[in-house]
Amino acid sequence: MIDELFREWKASETIHPNSIRDTFNELKIGIRKLLKKHNATMEQVLNEASQSDSDGAESRSFEEMRRWLDRAIEGVTAYLTSSRKVGAKKAVEDIVQFLNQHYGEEISLHAVSERFHLNPAYLSRLFKNETGQTFNDYLSKIRLDAAVNLLRNDQLKVGDIAPMVGYENVNYFLKKFKDYYGCTPSEYRKSHLG
Repeated sequence: MIDELFREWKASETIHPNSIRDTFNELKIGIRKLLKKHNATMEQVLNEASQSDSDGAESRSFEEMRRWLDRAIEGVTAYLTSSRKVGAKKAVEDIVQFLNQHYGEEISLHAVSERFHLNPAYLSRLFKNETGQTFNDYLSKIRLDAAVNLLRNDQLKVGDIAPMVGYENVNYFLKKFKDYYGCTPSEYRKSHLG
């Protein structure tokens, strides 16, 4: 794309070289603004010594400008892709931490997506990609693991444990527990903790 643009510019008899240089400088400024939004600088992304925007085009040939734009587009694309991956990983880490701290509360994918300012469908895909589990499977595992820890306290009834780990409906808790561990909480308590 850049090669084609420069070929057209060089072949054109109506475009003045100063117009090309002005456009190059505008592109360079646009790239700087984009990087600034992502807390980066051109120098960081392209590993080059700092230069003011004004000295870029005047001292460069068309070929140097073309090569610089190629390198800039490649570098910015790589940086933004990497930045997006790091951001996604951090978002999922924050969500996992939230789930570990709040599993006893009423939690849904929609509520968590609102809390973390993410689209629910995007969060669902992101969570699965980063953890290898669906959001609901992960939340169920945390809740059921917490239930197993609470079963160690024989003073607690199964009906008391269910809401403590986020299940208001005791029958639903019993079903989830049996599906996950292959036995009821009472049977688990007797066979594993008794």
